[in-house]
Amino acid sequence: MNTGGGSNSTDIGFNKLTASTPAVIAFLGTKDPDWAQTQTVAPGILQATPKPVNSVELTWTPIPYAGDGGYYEIGGSTTPEGPYSIYGHTINKSASTYLVSDLRPCRTHLAVRAYTAAHGDQQNNLLSGWDVIMVDADRCVKAYLPLVLR
Repeated sequence: MNTGGGSNSTDIGFNKLTASTPAVIAFLGTKDPDWAQTQTVAPGILQATPKPVNSVELTWTPIPYAGDGGYYEIGGSTTPEGPYSIYGHTINKSASTYLVSDLRPCRTHLAVRAYTAAHGDQQNNLLSGWDVIMVDADRCVKAYLPLVLR
């Protein structure tokens, strides 16, 4: 974007951009030094710890961008691709844990994604991709009915 006065600058902050190639990360850093600190991306290092009574405690590394409102949304599915039934959400993006209680039968894939509300120049609500973990398959309840022949 041209900021006037003949100088050029690039502002790619406050979006959902990700990069994993070091050269791309370095290039984007030369264009907008704080771009990576302002993105709504999936949280990292998702872990699940079984708890009593069909519950699982999820923990993750919060994203760097905790500003401008938002939270983490927690979902469950029978497959890693979803669709996900929403269990709930955290209070804000500083949270790093969520207890999924009364785990629904066969919801063996739990997932967390970040949400940031529209604000300032970013006029869209942003949802990151899901970070998915498979939980103990024994939490899937199966019922077998006896076959009676007469």
